[in-house]
Formats: sequence, C-alpha cells, structure tokens
Amino acid sequence: MNNIHNRPTHSSSPFQQLDLNLLKIFEALYQERNMSRAAQRLHLTPSAVSHAIKRLRNQLADPLFSRQGNMMQPTALCESLAPALINNLDQLRQILQLSEQFSPETAVNYFRLGFMRRWRNLYYRHWLPPWRHRHRAHPLPAMVWNARRW
Repeated sequence: MNNIHNRPTHSSSPFQQLDLNLLKIFEALYQERNMSRAAQRLHLTPSAVSHAIKRLRNQLADPLFSRQGNMMQPTALCESLAPALINNLDQLRQILQLSEQFSPETAVNYFRLGFMRRWRNLYYRHWLPPWRHRHRAHPLPAMVWNARRW
C-alpha cells in the first residue's frame, strides 16, 4: 500500500499548513481589539472567531492576544507579525480585484440587448456594424421588448 496516509500531519513550519481564512480573522481582531466587533465585521459569531483564533494560536504556538477587560491586547509575537500580514493581505486583495475587472476586449461573456421596437433600426444600422467589426468573436443578439411591459 502507498505511504500517503503515513505522512506526518504536522510540518516543520507552522505556515505550510496555515489556513488563510485564519489570517482574515487575525487581521480583524488585531484592528478591532474586541472579539464581538471583529465577529460583527466578519459576519461571524464571536464563538467562531474565538475558535479560529484558538486554531491560529495552536499553529503559531503563541497566545497572540490576551484579554484585558473587553479588549484583546496583542502579544509581542502578534505585534511583530501583524504589520507584514496585514500588508500582504491587502496586496492579495488588490491582486484578486484585478482579476474581477471587466474588459470588453477580452470578455467571453454572453450579452443580449433588449430594447423597445422603435430603437431596433438604430441598433441594426448604427450600433451593430461597428460592434461586429471590432468584436467578431462576440455576437451581440438583440431582442425587442413590448413597450407595454415597461
């Protein structure tokens, strides 16, 4: 039998098996310094935030935060990790936002225009020919809607 199931479950580095969702929770708690506010910001329950921080504490072998009244105070390790982690999360968000931007030149989406009957001739004579010339791979079908529905 192969040895895939006999591999050690823990790697030598705590970051190799790290769940990136835990870093979002870390960021919120670090910035809010309050478990309930962090949970509210993330649309989670305080219990879910608490469990996530516990998992992160176990992976990093550090308490990360200590409770002082209603506030969660960061430990020295937490203070040293936070700026770089938060900066890298921001960069990752920016990278992911770039992939969400729409570009009609590269889009492979299917579009269908709908308009009232009186605009049909304008569409077929003036708008459609330039579109077809520039975007041969993207047909732009149109349907005429009954003006009474509007």
